[in-house]
Amino acid sequence: MYRNQLCFGNQGKEVCDLLVIFESNIIIFSDKYCEFPDTGNLLLDWCRWFKKAIFRSAQQIWGAERWIKNFPDRLYLDKKCKQPFPLRLPNSNDAIFHRIVVAHGSSERSRKILDGNVSLMVNTNIIGKDHFDLKSGHVIPFTVGTLSKDRGFVHVLDDFTLDIVLKTVDTVTDFTNYLTKKQQLFESGNSVMASGEEDLLALYLQKLNEAGEHDFQLSKDQDLIVLAEGFWDRFQIHPDRISQIKANEVSYTWDRLIDTFSKHVLNGTLYFSTHEKISDHETGLKFLAKEPRTRRRALSKSLFTIMERANSEGRSVRVLQGASNDEPYYVFLALDRKDRSFEEYRIVRRDLLISYCFVTKLEFPDAKHVVGIATEPRSYEINRSEDLIYLDACQWTENNQQEAKRIQKNLGLLSKTKRTKFTEKEYPTREIIKGLKGRDRNKPCYCGSGKKYKKCCGKN
Repeated sequence: MYRNQLCFGNQGKEVCDLLVIFESNIIIFSDKYCEFPDTGNLLLDWCRWFKKAIFRSAQQIWGAERWIKNFPDRLYLDKKCKQPFPLRLPNSNDAIFHRIVVAHGSSERSRKILDGNVSLMVNTNIIGKDHFDLKSGHVIPFTVGTLSKDRGFVHVLDDFTLDIVLKTVDTVTDFTNYLTKKQQLFESGNSVMASGEEDLLALYLQKLNEAGEHDFQLSKDQDLIVLAEGFWDRFQIHPDRISQIKANEVSYTWDRLIDTFSKHVLNGTLYFSTHEKISDHETGLKFLAKEPRTRRRALSKSLFTIMERANSEGRSVRVLQGASNDEPYYVFLALDRKDRSFEEYRIVRRDLLISYCFVTKLEFPDAKHVVGIATEPRSYEINRSEDLIYLDACQWTENNQQEAKRIQKNLGLLSKTKRTKFTEKEYPTREIIKGLKGRDRNKPCYCGSGKKYKKCCGKN
């Protein structure tokens, strides 16, 4: 990412290593490798490495944030500033900035000094220049706290924890939720000490607040979190986590859909396209990308269900209602090609999907957004195709209403519907223990600790 400062002539200056825009979220990455010095003085080596690998990267991020706020129309993808940044930036007053430094180069030295630990430790009591000012007396090698109290909170990840975080909270919603809650914890004034970012993540994933969101829950009489090494490792082998990973396998079908649609948008190879700009396709893709991991699991299961049903029925459809009116209503359609040519089939399927989306708005008047996805039955594993339709139901007119009624009357779409409620649990294993009562609570805990269930996982 580059900015076109005139004082640099024809060459743009790098703003940051990676810029991610999603709704009101702006994620700024600065990713640097610096070799860890070895002078024989560990404190001095750490201070020098920290200033180059972390503090200077943080300064780059703060500078990038200022530029984005002041000159959002002067961002480019290339160094010659010929390719403007293609996506719409959120209004600076509404934007939520997430600042991330990824610092490489300390892991090998840390492994030797800290008996195998390769991740940077966390201590919120270290602030600003205390990280590298030997006179302060607060310097602790391989330990990071708050880089600045007033310039915007910066997350610091190393090459080890970056991989863990991105593979664990691996949707943009799950990722930004984690960053937000972690920032709130660090800015709360409570002391946090952990052997690494991965242990903080494990704590976050095991705690829920009153709204049912993952959070770092502290009781009113707590002002300190201390996480010893191994917290993440224990979480990884817990039956809850193992069952979650297994259940999530189907959810990556949703990710593949996003990748497929995005690839065709970027390459200009959509089978049907009424838009020329990437930003014109942004809304529909945004709704798909916004779904968190557990929700993607539920959506993928529903999509597979109608694909399977269409094997025998030829056509199957399902409408999924969002948890709120601001969330999209999804229309899943699986239609057999039969004896149609591929070109005819794609036209018929697209028109039918559009009709279903219109009738969905008719049946659910509160719907603001309708997203339609169509594909072949489950048996079509070779040369599968997909359609994506977005209906902006906020702009619904009387003419649209009458057209939807006409479609439903002529085609009978959604005239006979069966409503079903279902819940997708993040940790499926917990369903097993819901019914444990009485003497069952004296049985060995399912987590394998060797303790009785009532004295282990059953405490909560």
